[in-house]
Amino acid sequence: MTEWLSSLTPEELTAIFTGISTLIIIIGAIVAIINLRVIAKTQILDSVREFLEELKDTAEDRGFLFNKFNFSSQKPEEIPPETEKRIQNVVNSLNRIGFLLENRLLSSRLVFSICHPMIIKCCHKLKEYVRYRESRVGGRYGRRLDRLDIRAKTFHDANPQHRTSAIKFYPGPGKEPIIIYQTTIKKGLDGLKQKINWNIRRLFSVY
Repeated sequence: MTEWLSSLTPEELTAIFTGISTLIIIIGAIVAIINLRVIAKTQILDSVREFLEELKDTAEDRGFLFNKFNFSSQKPEEIPPETEKRIQNVVNSLNRIGFLLENRLLSSRLVFSICHPMIIKCCHKLKEYVRYRESRVGGRYGRRLDRLDIRAKTFHDANPQHRTSAIKFYPGPGKEPIIIYQTTIKKGLDGLKQKINWNIRRLFSVY
């Protein structure tokens, strides 16, 4: 081996060492890319776990929102602290889910395929309360809910298995369900553009 190296010219030795150095750099880059992918997958799994925990932890508060909370900004009666705490739990939960989506730490297809009707119903029930709270304390409290609501409705529209069904809210036993969202399907050229838009969104998960 030593004799072989000694027989090489300086130019050949330089080329060999350059090749070895390049190979080491390439291997290092591949290992770094693999590590980054592992880290990214770990972050995504953590975000999914957090999202599922959010749904589980706020299930009772959402039930309270749907069945027992009725708010009118025309009559802003004093809300009991315990009631307000439960409603804020739902708002904060939706805000966190919206944050994870906007920062691409969660897949919008995953989130909306699991719970887009729930998001639309929550935003429907919370709309007046959120605006009232904004007027009372200032700031843009819960505005991420507006964006989350729009995205959930876009998902609903873009998926043919969903857009033919209306999202309904059931006010209670013996009462007629209330339609809170139904896809508006256009006709003619506008309808064609609408379908193209829906198909593109569904193909690339742009919600």
